[in-house]
Amino acid sequence: MVPIRNLSGKVVGFGGAYYRATIRQSILIPRKPLFIRRGAFFSNGRRQNEIRSKNEAIVVEGYFDLVSLYQAGIKNVVAVSGTGFTVEQAALLARFCQRVVLLFDSDSAGVRAAFRACGVLYNSGLDPIGEASAGFDPDNFVRERGRDELSKVISGAVDIIDFMKAD
Repeated sequence: MVPIRNLSGKVVGFGGAYYRATIRQSILIPRKPLFIRRGAFFSNGRRQNEIRSKNEAIVVEGYFDLVSLYQAGIKNVVAVSGTGFTVEQAALLARFCQRVVLLFDSDSAGVRAAFRACGVLYNSGLDPIGEASAGFDPDNFVRERGRDELSKVISGAVDIIDFMKAD
């Protein structure tokens, strides 16, 4: 289980995962007045200072992607908390940065989610950047290849037009 915090750092919900056979299942608390997934990210506390200082947010799909990147020293990262990327999340990011790098899994679901997120980000006035490497999973990648290699992937990420063409 992982805590989901608001911008003030207060815990407003919990999410997690469990393994059943070989499938990882996500679990989330239901919508409550304090916790509405559409407008929240999972992060390890307050990320807005790191995001603001770099003028860049790295958005991943899952809790474990975020935890692995954070442990590797990449601090300007948030996770979408088990939802598709929303207009509310884009508005939240727009308060702190202009550039958003999407590091979603490169399976078919992740690529579709990244395409949708690019549209939401672009329509919100942000600069969406995508990473479209085959077989890419941020959690596994950073654990196996390290921060420096992931930093190269992030700096080499392409703008929305090139990302859309890559598929």
